[in-house]
Amino acid sequence: MVNYVIYTDGFNEMERIIFLDLEGMENVKIVSKNRVFNNSFAQKLFRLHFSFKINNKFDLPLKSIWFKKLYKTFPNNDETIYLFSPSWYYPQFFEYIRKANTSNKIAMHFGDTIISKKRFIKNLDIEYLKKNADYIGSYNPRDVCDYNIDYLNMCYSKFNNISELPQYDKVDVVFVGAARNRMNLIMEAYKNAKKAGLKVWFYIVSDNSELESGNDIFFSKSPLSYREYLGHVISSKCIVEIIDPGSDGGTLRFWDAVMYNKKLITNNKSILDSKYYDGKNIVFTCDYTKQVFESIDIQEGIDYHYLNENSPIEFIKHIEDEIRRKKQ
Repeated sequence: MVNYVIYTDGFNEMERIIFLDLEGMENVKIVSKNRVFNNSFAQKLFRLHFSFKINNKFDLPLKSIWFKKLYKTFPNNDETIYLFSPSWYYPQFFEYIRKANTSNKIAMHFGDTIISKKRFIKNLDIEYLKKNADYIGSYNPRDVCDYNIDYLNMCYSKFNNISELPQYDKVDVVFVGAARNRMNLIMEAYKNAKKAGLKVWFYIVSDNSELESGNDIFFSKSPLSYREYLGHVISSKCIVEIIDPGSDGGTLRFWDAVMYNKKLITNNKSILDSKYYDGKNIVFTCDYTKQVFESIDIQEGIDYHYLNENSPIEFIKHIEDEIRRKKQ
């Protein structure tokens, strides 16, 4: 039996939902970057010592003093795959894992664009990973092509206990996301969905304090909790997704639509290649016009017949299979 240690970014509740299917498995351990230590002082000191913001300017010494605590093992001592998100890009720790047990395997998966991670992690070296890791993959087809790495969607566990979520008024269309550089598109979608006669609920995370919320559009500096977000998704008939330029591949909004049988309007062109795509239930557009919102039948129900294809169980199995394939 292969063991797995998964080092995650530490998105708290969202992170737990993503890997929910793996909970309780005896051959899986999950290490959250925000909860490595129970002691709050030790946790803060660890985050400070490994901060990319600091280490991008000054490479702090003696990080190896933490490695024994960060390194997780299993009593059966079977082969273990150590799977990292990019926020754990610490080559010295990878080398420590290798030396601790020669059967250990190193894997890294990018759930965001590589260019965005390079801005945040100055010493991020894809060529180093390709030479020294046993697996490197990305959800983004562009990065897969540019860097010649494996394509693998971000995994996502379906939340089956819907009754535990907050209950909200039913709406036709929901949007939840950060404004960033896409506010014009978000507002275009909001206004034209209303012009199409649809009941909407928009939640936009923005630092602009001059924006005023209304009855069906809300501006906040803080994101919704994941349970609040999912409660609004469940209470809607259609999700509006607006991705950033350069993003591609299967997104969480796309999987929300598929898992919870919601219609989707998105500017993510990669959905055209999905087996779930049809122009009746999923609409690709670059312009969120009134006609786009009128083109989708909000009232008609849908069933994508999702069978846990994007579960983290399948995710880690794919990585294991790819590592074995490369050894042959």
